Amino acid sequence: MAEIPELPGCRAWAETASETLAELSAVAEQFILSYKDRGKPLPAAIAPSPAGKGRISAPTPRRSVLDILNSGPDKRLFQNAEEVKEYLTEEKSSWDR
Repeated sequence: MAEIPELPGCRAWAETASETLAELSAVAEQFILSYKDRGKPLPAAIAPSPAGKGRISAPTPRRSVLDILNSGPDKRLFQNAEEVKEYLTEEKSSWDR
């Protein structure tokens, strides 16, 4: 479940986080259109911000770095923290090239 507290009742549910955010975006759009259709100003907390910046927060279960890296698309299997550090060092050096 995701919600926008500044828009009371603006909530969405779906099977995955990305589906939930997509659904929440659609629901929020309808809320905003509703405000405009009724001639009401948007709550100050959600008024457009410079450069379109915003934030999204969602609770997630706590997982170790090893769990996160081992669950990625490449499903790398790290045995210890040293292997993770080595991998991340290699990745960072590739970004600097």
